[in-house]
Amino acid sequence: MGDLRVFLLGGTGAIGRYALPALVAAGHEVSPLTRTPQKAAAVRERGGAPVMVSMFDRGAFRFAFGGHDAVVNLATSMPSTATFVFRRAWADTERVRIEGSAAWPTRPWPRRVGKLVQESVSMLYTDGVTDG
Repeated sequence: MGDLRVFLLGGTGAIGRYALPALVAAGHEVSPLTRTPQKAAAVRERGGAPVMVSMFDRGAFRFAFGGHDAVVNLATSMPSTATFVFRRAWADTERVRIEGSAAWPTRPWPRRVGKLVQESVSMLYTDGVTDG
């Protein structure tokens, strides 16, 4: 199953930096959203064609989908493990997941976009019981 034109959000992040080369290796043409020239260069190195657009700009964002068969959302902004426990450290993550993700799943989309993939996450914690 190849030959899809995929618009990828989060193509340089924790999951996307692996998903991008895998999609390219499967024969797909991948256009990752990028925010900086450095990230655009990393996308090109992995075989993608970067698209410089803000996920918070609804009009430009939807326009960027044009000509793609699928949209894959892997975007996030996770805090570092050093700040993970502080509520304020999650502000960027919440903005991406609430404002950014809300900018694109609603119609109207360009007609050709027929597939939408949304990743999800479950945090797993130990129950505090140890052996010994």
